[in-house]
Amino acid sequence: MLGAESAMAKTPDFSHLINKFRTPYFTHGHQGQRRSGTGADFWQYKEYQDGDNSQNIDWRKSAKGDTHYIREREWEKAQTIAIWVSRSRMMQFAHKSDPYSKAQYAAILAYILSAKFMAAGEHIKFINAQIKSLHSPAQLPHFAHSLAEHCGKTIPHNKSDVGQVKSFPILISDFWEDLASVEKQIKQLSANNFRGLVIQVTSPAELSLPYKGRVILEPTSADSAENFTISKIEDVKKEYTQRIETHQREIMHIANQYGCQYIHLSTARDPIDATMDIYRSLAGLAPEATPNASNTEAER
Repeated sequence: MLGAESAMAKTPDFSHLINKFRTPYFTHGHQGQRRSGTGADFWQYKEYQDGDNSQNIDWRKSAKGDTHYIREREWEKAQTIAIWVSRSRMMQFAHKSDPYSKAQYAAILAYILSAKFMAAGEHIKFINAQIKSLHSPAQLPHFAHSLAEHCGKTIPHNKSDVGQVKSFPILISDFWEDLASVEKQIKQLSANNFRGLVIQVTSPAELSLPYKGRVILEPTSADSAENFTISKIEDVKKEYTQRIETHQREIMHIANQYGCQYIHLSTARDPIDATMDIYRSLAGLAPEATPNASNTEAER
């Protein structure tokens, strides 16, 4: 919460942004259900009957005759934002110069987005079963504890807990898995034609490889049982950087292929700036805006 509150206070409210959405996959806060109920929009007039709230009488309409009419409002329901935060072992990585591990940074982003969307009138659902859904601001402290506990637990990277959802999906991960696994995750979430956000969180060290000499790499999954030693890491830095950049381009391509917006965030990036990056990416998904192809550190 300490890492998120400043970012929430110094960044725009999402309500104005969400109001731009008028598509089947996502609309502003509430969807009209074409029947009477609790809502903000006028639905139809009906004759006043015993038991109706007299405050709903439209006196101007009623003055035209002998019948009292009340204004019915259209019943609305909130949209649902579905958030998934990776629990792979790789997310626990943090270089000695990083302010947060990738898992901690992802938890901060999840908290910020949940609070922002909830304030805009949306319902928050977590695809991760370990994180309880969020329904009111009063739950935020318990929600923060749930996220903190979650970011310290891992599952094998090949056992994804992503499934199909009928919501606006937001995926937060480092996405260093093989591309087939990444595509499976995104494809599952976009199966119902709900466009969303794919947020890749990385440590700066993973991109720049700031090491010298002999380096021992530890396995991140059961697929690799032994450590891998590089005698002189400077000799592989160029090839490594090329492979990293290629992998990121492929993630962006997969995201775009399934109608999602890709954004890359470094754990060194201030959460305030990161929130603004996400805000702009959401604006890129709005129909009247032109989607950005990428939002990487290199481009900035």
